[in-house]
Amino acid sequence: MQHLKLHIRLKAGILMGLSLFYLMFMSSQASSQIVNSSVNKQNKIMANDWTQQGPHPWTAGRYGHAMAYIGSDKMLLFGGHSGGNLGDTWIYDLSSDTYTPVNPSTSPYYRFDHAMAYIGGDQVLLFGGRNTGTGIPNETWLYDLSSNTWTNMDPASTPPSRSEHTMVYLGDDQVLLFGGNSLNNETWVYDLSQNSWTQKNSINPPPARYGHAMARIGGDKIVLFGGYPGSGSEYLNDTWVYDLSENTWTNKNPVSQPLNRGYHAMTYIGGDQVVLFGGYGRYIGAYGAPLSDTWIYDLSGNTWTEDDNNDITPAARFQHSLCESSINGSNKVVMFGGSYNWLLSDLSDETWTFGGGDYIIPVIPPQLPDIIVTNVTIIDGTGPDISYKVTVKNNGDAATDGSKIKTRFYLSTDNNITSADFLINDWNFTEPLSSGASKTSWDMTSTINDVPAGDYYLGVITDANNVCAESNENNNTGYDMDTKVTIPSASSSQPDLFVIFFNITDGTGPELEYQYTFKNLGTASTGTGFKNHIYLSTDHTIDQSDYKIDEQLFSALDADAGFNSGILHTTVSGVPEGNYYLGVYLDAENVVSESNENNNTKYVNDPKVTITGGSSIPATILEIPMAS
Repeated sequence: MQHLKLHIRLKAGILMGLSLFYLMFMSSQASSQIVNSSVNKQNKIMANDWTQQGPHPWTAGRYGHAMAYIGSDKMLLFGGHSGGNLGDTWIYDLSSDTYTPVNPSTSPYYRFDHAMAYIGGDQVLLFGGRNTGTGIPNETWLYDLSSNTWTNMDPASTPPSRSEHTMVYLGDDQVLLFGGNSLNNETWVYDLSQNSWTQKNSINPPPARYGHAMARIGGDKIVLFGGYPGSGSEYLNDTWVYDLSENTWTNKNPVSQPLNRGYHAMTYIGGDQVVLFGGYGRYIGAYGAPLSDTWIYDLSGNTWTEDDNNDITPAARFQHSLCESSINGSNKVVMFGGSYNWLLSDLSDETWTFGGGDYIIPVIPPQLPDIIVTNVTIIDGTGPDISYKVTVKNNGDAATDGSKIKTRFYLSTDNNITSADFLINDWNFTEPLSSGASKTSWDMTSTINDVPAGDYYLGVITDANNVCAESNENNNTGYDMDTKVTIPSASSSQPDLFVIFFNITDGTGPELEYQYTFKNLGTASTGTGFKNHIYLSTDHTIDQSDYKIDEQLFSALDADAGFNSGILHTTVSGVPEGNYYLGVYLDAENVVSESNENNNTKYVNDPKVTITGGSSIPATILEIPMAS
């Protein structure tokens, strides 16, 4: 085996001697530990946190692999080293205590000493590692459990190649990376929604290292412990906390801490605590041995406490994995694999869980989006033609994933909005909605048919197609509490004039060009001719207080009939210089009795009309006959 870890470079002539020294040393250490254990545990009630699992089938022992939570008591295992580089993908299900090889059609190349982290939903991010075939890659891969696919994300920029680094989930589809055997102290954050890596240029970063361990410790904080700073140096036992919101690392300098070590494993166990197990530690001089101690770090007290209150603990090991299963799953964390000796020749295939003795690990709710309806507004509620809009907000801890979220509008006889009510429209959006962000629809319009006459609540159900997994699936409805929709009786047959289209073809005054199309949406003819007025307005409200610049006279218009004006010309006079909205007012003199008198106006939002001066030519009346 060419790759011997821990930077111990042994010549062939002294290998046997050092191996004998190691065995003698470990034997003395084991005897010492047994004696100390007997003394420490006399008259003490054991509250065992460690439990060995017996999975069947099981996977081969290995070291330098990576393991990450992937949802509901499941963990993803990839790669490692076991007499050669591995590139296999497994799912461990704690609830059934089974390993399943999933064999995706495409996978990252065989590797070990890579890092993985949960990144929300049922997805895991992988970066870096090493292999004997292609060296040290800097690829970014995403595994999706629901589709059983690995995808090379190929972001525009990435951290430099590295192995023996660590990555931790930050929430909101983000992962933090630190360190690695390129011996740098860079802090990077990957954002899945943007498919981008960003170097944070953090304040007061820890010294460069590899073989360290990190874990999320609640909110947007990360705890880091130990590692190896480079050839010829002692292993580290410093404790650092990174605060994402402040982009700052802080050396916590607790009063006491675990022994100097590297290649240990650490994970979050709820509240502001993490658990650490094993690693490779320095005992005497330049030589060391694997460790089997369990420690708990408490951020609020800045204390490390050894959990030695166990009858049974895993054997000493290093280069193992330890990961959560408690996000929306059980109250355990899971450990797998590692090497029992520094020769990397005795590899563990054991699976252990921690929790349930002195440390009751809470089930941690997953960070998920939560889409709520914050506002429903009826703009015009007199049917059959109504207008309205809605605002939704992501009230959760994570962004939506970009799936098409459908928001449906209903008319309901009560304020309990369900899919059994009268569906009148829907509005879709696909762009991700980040935590805390809101989105408002455009002004929606509907012509109501086949709904009995009466007064109705206008209600909304967002994520009506149920494509977004949310932290709360029971708060997706809302309604306008101030105004109701009125649907007139079908027996009262009336016309209803409505502007379908309005456009400016030349908006630089005083000579203007424009056109519009309108239609009788009602169930009866207008019965008489009517005038449409054209106005310039300083705001969106088009009424007779605005500057009238033109008018057209029309004859009676049948039900469901429409008219396109073609290009109309007018010369503006008597209007101050400035920028104006161009508006049209159908039946401006109100000679037609309509089913809806509140939808006769429309304005052009962009472009505006610009008046810079002109002659005082009066507006003319254009009479346009139409068949009744």
